[in-house]
Amino acid sequence: MTYIKRAFISIKRNIGKNFLLLMLFLILGILMSGAISVRQAISNTESSLLTTIPSVSTIYADMESLRNAEIDDPWQEIERSLERITLESVQEIANLSYVKTYDFSLSVDVLTREINQVFAPSITSEIIGEQTFQNLLDTFEPLENEELITQSLYGVHREEITDISTGTISITSGQSFTQEQIDIGTPVALISTTFANENNLQVGSVFNLETITFDYRELMVEHGDDFWGMVGNELDYIHLVETWELTVGGIFEIEQEFDYINNPWLAASSERRLQNRIYLPNRLVQEIGEVTFYANQEFAPLWWGTEGSFDEIMNHQVFFVLHDPRDLNAFRDAANELLPEFLMIADLSNNFHSITASMDSLLWIADGILYATLFATVVLVSILVILFLYDRKHEIGILLALGERKKNIVLQVLIEISLSAFIAICLAIYMGNFIAEAISNQMLETRVIQQLEENDRLLNSDTVPFIYVPFVLETFNSGQLSVEEMLATYDVSLNRETIATFFVIGLTTILISTTVPIIYLLRLDPKKILA
Repeated sequence: MTYIKRAFISIKRNIGKNFLLLMLFLILGILMSGAISVRQAISNTESSLLTTIPSVSTIYADMESLRNAEIDDPWQEIERSLERITLESVQEIANLSYVKTYDFSLSVDVLTREINQVFAPSITSEIIGEQTFQNLLDTFEPLENEELITQSLYGVHREEITDISTGTISITSGQSFTQEQIDIGTPVALISTTFANENNLQVGSVFNLETITFDYRELMVEHGDDFWGMVGNELDYIHLVETWELTVGGIFEIEQEFDYINNPWLAASSERRLQNRIYLPNRLVQEIGEVTFYANQEFAPLWWGTEGSFDEIMNHQVFFVLHDPRDLNAFRDAANELLPEFLMIADLSNNFHSITASMDSLLWIADGILYATLFATVVLVSILVILFLYDRKHEIGILLALGERKKNIVLQVLIEISLSAFIAICLAIYMGNFIAEAISNQMLETRVIQQLEENDRLLNSDTVPFIYVPFVLETFNSGQLSVEEMLATYDVSLNRETIATFFVIGLTTILISTTVPIIYLLRLDPKKILA
């Protein structure tokens, strides 16, 4: 009689014991299935959430590390760390396989005139309400006949502009910069459609950018630190520093969607900034910044001081655009290893911090259940198999005495146990997944709401939560997901990967638990087994 036939005959003769074994496997399998389903759902949800944001990162201050280090002067430490960020160190991070392109941009704000800024929100009053819409216009619309304005100049280091690579803007007329224009600092500008229309500009148009400061030297000499009370009309102290003749090389359209529903003020601020931004080669931005900085030192020394250089205060913005947003976490870990202390890689993933923090709690519970179940499976199944074999030791001893090969006896017992295990696993995977979906969805929703309430509490207290999106990334930011949108990405439904993982882990654990006591028993002499 073959060992396969003996296995099925043994199952028929021991239906009660095999049913007990089946129920044990089923209970353990349900726990294991639920834990694996939750783990897989969390992994899939994180990947889904990452695909909703641009794959762009930047270097930012690690405020939480500074707080934990209890540094007396954190900003001084940040400055020291930033001084160690060079084009070479940025290039080292950009060489990581995750990076598609990068930009090392110099940004400068200058005081100017004879330029009309604009705010044309991509939303209507019907959507956000008449009152909110009017409040946005009152806050962000430029004042009529405004004498002086602050103009942002955004430097470009490479032909592949980050805002174009991420789909934030697209060229609709003319062209972007060539690398030659960038290298030599050609006075060519890239402006938005709304800015061009407001200033009657088109591709090829030439316009003047005046950089202005205030000449307070006489007042400062006469009144010292109290000079400001004697200013009166500050326009009387305007001093023209330089006039820069710029040619419009390209015009862009803003493709970024802004979240006016959940955060209208941030959306309006980001859209206005993009609409009025002037892109220029880095070299030209640095030249403009230097001239303005040293003029300010000369004409307003009490404000700007007389020492220091422009290089010490210039604002470099570093952006890395990845091939795949799902690599943001892996890139962050790899790049942080290359950064000085108190600096880190920051991205837009904090938009859904509330659900990721909640999923971390859920993952901790799922891991606890999974590891406990694996341990219980090994222990309980091993004990049951030992009892099972002890009850049949005479049968095994006789088979060995009659010359049956030990391998066949092992296979016979494995078939008996594996059949029960397979049936239990097939039932457990669906039952465990159903239970896990019902329980984890409710737990996650409750935890997300609690996390949002905690964030609001911290924002309204003296404790600053270090959960933020860096200001320099706001123009890429389409806004935070709502609770419903975040929860909609959490999917505990079964897929091939979850089913395969469960079968591999479940059957492997059961086979290990079964094989060890069988091999131990078969190492004994048949006479000892029959004794």
